[in-house]
Amino acid sequence: MTELGPLPFNLNEADLSKAQITYTSYSAKTGVGKAEITILGSGQVKLLEEATRDDPNPRVFESELPTEVMVRLLDLMEEENFFALDDLYRHTGVPMGTRVIALSLPGNSKTVMLDQPATCLPFERIAGAVKFAVGFAVPKALQNRFFQRL
Repeated sequence: MTELGPLPFNLNEADLSKAQITYTSYSAKTGVGKAEITILGSGQVKLLEEATRDDPNPRVFESELPTEVMVRLLDLMEEENFFALDDLYRHTGVPMGTRVIALSLPGNSKTVMLDQPATCLPFERIAGAVKFAVGFAVPKALQNRFFQRL
């Protein structure tokens, strides 16, 4: 591992390997599956897409990113004050789906849910950065309509 410098959220390098960011999108339609991105502190990336709930054959892609990318994502989450965000951002009408960002660190975790089309700019910036970063690990993820709900 290269020199990472000061780590966000007062993590040390051992803590970093236990960090996890998960970004999930659920449809508002009953029985529809989910699309999910998971990035581990080690740089491991997993993309999962289920066509239906409990899909027996989900599409799964696994790859790796440099640890430095995870550190930059955590930097952004710290800058956006992720732990101070509300747990739920509701849409006042009929929601079109729900998107969730979860951060798990040693000794601290937070999950933020956003009913689409509600807007929370910090949430959107974090979600965009996660999707962009994962595109380098799995370039197919950046193709139009690969993950239709993300």
